[in-house]
Amino acid sequence: SYLFRTLNEVREIADKGLSEYNCERPYESRNNMIPKEYR
Repeated sequence: SYLFRTLNEVREIADKGLSEYNCERPYESRNNMIPKEYR
């Protein structure tokens, strides 16, 4: 189990995860393309 040291550390990790989820992860409904490719 990992405990965060600061609130900023939590925010940085959450922001990175959200960015990867929203921008880099392929979407099955878009023929497995990432959002950049879809546009």
